[in-house]
Amino acid sequence: MNYTKLHAKIKSTLLKKGLTIFFIFILSACSSKLPLNTSYSGNWLCEENGSVTGYSSYVVILENNNNDSSTYILRNFFNTGDNAMIVIKIQNDSIALVQQPSTQGQIISELEGKGIAYQKLNFNYVLFDGERNHIVKTQLTRP
Repeated sequence: MNYTKLHAKIKSTLLKKGLTIFFIFILSACSSKLPLNTSYSGNWLCEENGSVTGYSSYVVILENNNNDSSTYILRNFFNTGDNAMIVIKIQNDSIALVQQPSTQGQIISELEGKGIAYQKLNFNYVLFDGERNHIVKTQLTRP
């Protein structure tokens, strides 16, 4: 093998190894900057598909209840403003209705679902608005 071919092969090998190390460094630096959520508290994008209302998308706020770390206040429920809220319990990734303050004459029943690693909440519920039942399928994700 002549000197030119050997030099080209060494240069190619060093370039490949250098690029590999560079990309590993970049990927590890980026992944360490991703937010790590350890609570369900905060703003969530709510996407709902209701039997009466159809599809809607809006922001809700989950606030941890200071008395119980598995209980959360869900504000702007059913896209009716920050004063419209319910209390839910998220335990072992299961979601259940704990309390429904009487707001705007709506009655919530049969709320149940699952939470996924502080990143996604899926649940279904029935809301009676005084005239009819709304059967709603909901997904909350981090915005």
